[in-house]
Amino acid sequence: MGFISYDKALKNINEALQHHWGNNMAGRIRCTTSCGEVNIGSPFRLRGDSTICGDLNFELACIDNRTVLDPYSGNYSVRYINYTNYTIGVADMGLQKGNCSSLPHRSSPCRNFFISDSYTCWDARYSVPDLSKTVSIVGCRKVVDSHLYIDTSSCLDGAKFSNSFGTRRRLYAMVDANVSNVETGCTIEHMAMIPWWVDGNHLRSYAQIHEQMVYGFELSWLQKACKLYFKGCAWCGIDAEHQIYCGANTDVLDYLSDIRRTIKLISLHGIGNIKSSRCGINFVFLNANI
Repeated sequence: MGFISYDKALKNINEALQHHWGNNMAGRIRCTTSCGEVNIGSPFRLRGDSTICGDLNFELACIDNRTVLDPYSGNYSVRYINYTNYTIGVADMGLQKGNCSSLPHRSSPCRNFFISDSYTCWDARYSVPDLSKTVSIVGCRKVVDSHLYIDTSSCLDGAKFSNSFGTRRRLYAMVDANVSNVETGCTIEHMAMIPWWVDGNHLRSYAQIHEQMVYGFELSWLQKACKLYFKGCAWCGIDAEHQIYCGANTDVLDYLSDIRRTIKLISLHGIGNIKSSRCGINFVFLNANI
């Protein structure tokens, strides 16, 4: 089992660049190191920098002094990059602080990042397996009397979604609920993510939920970094001293990890079609309409 710290990994990358391009070339190239309050370091890079800066799979944009993930559509602002635990904090740019009627540009449950090659919404630190909780905006044809359903009428009264088909529905918010909690006659209309550490039982109003939506959530970039730092390594973890290590050179544990995350997603969102993927199984999830 091999171990490597972030500083050592970064040093190895820089030495490789100098060997490839030559010391004189490396000395003349300047990579952007910050945008706003976010520090930019390898493997991250900013659009427009030299191709030897960072990794293209980790390209960000600096727009109006704000670091942005997914720069061509500008969907997520980056709050921070943690180079110790390999996480990145992001927030949907459609959400406005103090305006609880604002919604994410994208309906973004965890599964949107589950299939990403660069980011995942789960963590190798087993004490924090999931880096976000899902908020579901649910439209119902009747009043629902349940503590799981938080009334949103003070903020979303009159909001329309593509799933509503012109029918006026009562809108509720549900935090980290699964499909078994969706009442008959209710449909999940929209989704957002909030931090993993938020206790949904303490959120008594939609305004409180919206504050957490504005704050954003975390994604992990550990497994992509694993492929950069260790050749032929199937998965990586982080030890107590925040060193990244190669756990195994086999796809078995990677496969089992994917099964665990898939089961979690099924419990949250239900299951639709099955397609092939890198581990042989991938699910296409559908809106719950029970």
